[in-house]
Parts: sequence; structure tokens; C-alpha cells
Amino acid sequence: MRRRSDAEMVVVELTDADDVPTSPSAPSAADASGPGGGTPSAVPGTSDRARRRGRHGGRRTGVLALAAALAVGAVVGANVVEQRAEAARRAALVDLPGVVAPLPSAPVELWRATGWSEADVVGDALLVQGDDGGAELRDVGTGAVRAAVGGDGRTCTVVAASAIPSVEPSSLVSCRTQQPDASGGYAVNLVDADGAALASVVLPGEVLLEQQVDDDVVHVVRTADGSVQVRRTDPVTGDERWVHRSSMRAGDDAWAVVAVDRVLVMGADSARSAVALDDGAEVARTDGDGVVVLDVLPDGRRLEAVLALRTRMRVSSPDGEVLFEEEGGPATYSLDPAAREVVLRDLTGPGLRVHDLASGDVVWTIEDDDVWPVLHLADALVVRADDELQGWDPRTGQRLWTRELLPSPWSVLGPESVLTDGARVLVPELTVEGARLVAVDLASGEDSWRVPLPEAADRVVAARGRVLVLGGGDVVVLGAP
Repeated sequence: MRRRSDAEMVVVELTDADDVPTSPSAPSAADASGPGGGTPSAVPGTSDRARRRGRHGGRRTGVLALAAALAVGAVVGANVVEQRAEAARRAALVDLPGVVAPLPSAPVELWRATGWSEADVVGDALLVQGDDGGAELRDVGTGAVRAAVGGDGRTCTVVAASAIPSVEPSSLVSCRTQQPDASGGYAVNLVDADGAALASVVLPGEVLLEQQVDDDVVHVVRTADGSVQVRRTDPVTGDERWVHRSSMRAGDDAWAVVAVDRVLVMGADSARSAVALDDGAEVARTDGDGVVVLDVLPDGRRLEAVLALRTRMRVSSPDGEVLFEEEGGPATYSLDPAAREVVLRDLTGPGLRVHDLASGDVVWTIEDDDVWPVLHLADALVVRADDELQGWDPRTGQRLWTRELLPSPWSVLGPESVLTDGARVLVPELTVEGARLVAVDLASGEDSWRVPLPEAADRVVAARGRVLVLGGGDVVVLGAP
């Protein structure tokens, strides 16, 4: 499974004294308003008493000035380190679900494709799709068409990357054609992000899961007689690495998910079966609770949901040891590798519980009947509470700001309907003038910018750092000016 690379090392260079500001100060209101704001105040004149201090007073003044300069240099140097480290952290977030490149000012339309209803990221491209089955691969930055891949009875979709979000996005497209015989199977043609044709494979039934694992493709198929097959295939040559034929019967409620790095978990009714992705061997079979890995933390620990009558969340070590387990639904978990908390929905009472990821201890709570997480980063937790949007410090539990929450144009506001650039949360709102996208500063709760959305838009998603607006027969890509 392809892991995202770690953030690059931040190298801090020492600057000459001429490059260091003479004194650190908080920005004034005029400075914050934009270029041209704020005029430096005049330096007061030197008094007669000061001039009469003589050479010893001047020496003391020089020593104090040197100490002050060293202190200022230390503060400025620390600020430079912090700023560059923060910039590296935010850059590492780009391409995670819901994260776009920094947008300090309102984005502009980069390109638009009319006549297409859907779009999804594949590699460094977008697969755009129409209601008639047609599909094109387009450059995500320019909209230039790379290849036409759909049509002629083929339905094209992006092969899922992984159930674990910290894995690189998929680089494959799957175009399926249903077989004319009674098997209910499909012929699958695989295509790369540039539109180059790869292997073709025939699957003997309905596809329950199609997922990229390492550089291969794994299919879970329900055959006409209700049995389940799992296949791992080389997408370039079409060679089968292995085939697992499960004794588990799959009804309409069958599901499958890549749950851990090397294990696929399948379920039907109350049965669970785990298959090793390396060789296709069944490694576990149970009629008890199912465990789904939500993410793998930077140090190898796994954040897991235990699917049972009362959902539980737990953190396990890389070798599977349960470090702690708590009852509660996965209200939200942060994809930010610097986050140190997990937020659980309390099943025994109102509100949210914020747990320390290292110990499992409850560090603070929000006791409110109607509070739901919207965004969780290392330094910001945004929640929806009744008709308010609230910003909290996830480490201290301090509420930072409160803002009026206008209706969402499409659905109840949740993690799947907002975006972030690491410094702002991008919230869709519905006003009397129509739908708009608003950037709310995560530190202050103030609006940074607002842009109107197309009238028929029905959702916004992140696409390789850009904002992708879908709905109404148009695919619109927004980005930094």
C-alpha cells in the first residue's frame, strides 16, 4: 500500500542583522486590513536629562540595547522556525480528503467543463463523467483533455485508493461492461491517469469492492450463486496474483473493506472473514464484532472502530496490541498527522468527548445535546451547535470563537461538506442571493472571503489542492488567483 511521504525537512538559515526586524510587534488593525495600512509612529526625541547621563549611562544603554537586540533576534528566529514548520505541516495536508492549497484570498475559476455531471481525482487528473456513460480524463490544473475513455456501454469509475485516508490517491480508472451471458459478470478494462490502456480482466459476478493495493487491483465479487471471490490482479499484465474463494455466502447486505494495511475484511450478516492481501489466505473467521481501521497514525498506531451493538473506538499498536478502547461513535478523527486527540460521540449522554491519543484519557468534553464536529486539525476543532459554528482549541478545550451558521445549500453541515486549507474552513452557505462558499478563519472566526457558487451546484470537494464544484451539468475548478 503506497504511503504518503513524510514532510520535507525544514532548513532554517541564519539571517544577517540587516534582515532582522528591529522590534517584534503585533499587527495593527490597519496592517490587517491590507497593503498600505498602518503608518509607523514617530520616534520620540531624546530628552536633555538623557543627554546628560554621560559615558557610563551610554555604556549601560549600549549593553541593554545589545541584550534587547539578542532577545529580538531570538524571538524572530523562533518565529521563523515556527512559521516554516507550520507551512510544512499545512503543505503535508494537501491531497488529504477535504484539504485544498492555501487560499488567503478568494479563489477564481480556473476552468469549466459543460455537459458533465461527475468528476473524481485519479493521479494528477480528473475523470469527468456524463449521464450518458461518456467519460474523459482532464488535466486538473488546466482542464485540457488527455483522453476519452467512456461510452459504448462502458461505465468508467476511479479505482478506490484505500479505506485508509493517509494512502496516496488512486492512479487507475476502471471501465466496466456487463457480460451478455447469465453470469452477471463484467469485463473490466483498466486505464491509467493519462488514458493509456492497461489490462482487461473478466470478473464472474457483481463487484462489491474494487481497490488499489500497492500497484495491484483487488476485486471482491459476488457470483450468481451467492458465493464470494477475492482476486488480486496485476493491472498492467492482467495476471492474477491469487484468487480466494470464500465459503461465506453473500446476500444483499454483504460488504467489504480494506481494513488494515495487509488485510481485507468482509462481512455478511453477522459473519466476518479476514483475508491476507499478500497471498489470499483466510487469516480469521468470526461471527463476532468487526474491526475497521480508520487510519494509520504517523508512528504506526492504528485508529480503529469496533462495529458492535454499541460502537467502540480503540487505538492499537503496530503489532495489534490494544492500547486503549472507549465506547463511543467515531464523531471525527483528524487526518492531520500533528493531531494528538480523537473526538468521540458520547453514546451514554449528550455531547462530545475529546480523548488523548496517547493515553485514552478524556481531556475535555462538550456537553450539548446538539453538537456535531465539522473539522478537526491539530490546532482547530470546528463544531456545529444548533444555529452556530464554533471554533475550539482541541488541546485545551478553550472555545475560541462563535459565528452564526446559515443553512447549508445541500444538506446538514458535516465533515463531508466542508473543505479546509489548514488556516481556514470553507463553508457552503445559502443566502437570499443564492449559494456561496465562505472562508472562516480558524483562529478568529472572521470571514476571510466569500465567493458565489453556480446556481445548480450541489457539492464542493477537494481535487489536488483545488476546489471542485459539481452539479447542474457543469464541472467547475476553482483555485488561487
